[in-house]
Amino acid sequence: MGSSGVTSDDLMVRSAEPDDHSAIAKIYCEYLRRLGGEDPIPEECAVADALTQDAGTPRLPMECLVACTSDKKSVVLGFAIITPMFGLPGRGDALSLRHLVVAQDHRRRGIGRLLMARAAARAVELKCRRLEWTVARLDLDTRAFFEMVVPDSFRLNELTYIADFADLLVLAKP
Repeated sequence: MGSSGVTSDDLMVRSAEPDDHSAIAKIYCEYLRRLGGEDPIPEECAVADALTQDAGTPRLPMECLVACTSDKKSVVLGFAIITPMFGLPGRGDALSLRHLVVAQDHRRRGIGRLLMARAAARAVELKCRRLEWTVARLDLDTRAFFEMVVPDSFRLNELTYIADFADLLVLAKP
């Protein structure tokens, strides 16, 4: 790591606070622009508002972790969103890692690994048996990251199906 690198002593991972929402929104929208795709990219303020209004409420139970500088500025460099998953007997409860995103100019410095470690520690604290996540099939950088952090974690024993809103409207009709 060069002089621009960040060490774990320079960072902390903590629960997000309302003041972090605009920084999280900026990082998330930057990620969506990099990933591309057909869906329109939301405005950063809309993402920040959604986090402020819904995150961690009974409607949207989730926990947002941020990796930030450990100085007084506490600059957010990345975030992870985890949600609980109820498990039936034999499978046990799990946490779902919904997002793990590091700001583009701070990637490859160990920040994602710190966020992943904190998400795993949270799963252990909650006595979950698994931490599950999905990755876009064509997002090769992210797939390589997870393969490096948790070797042999890819299991092709389940497929993820996604019904977008238009599909839901059709599906919801009896």
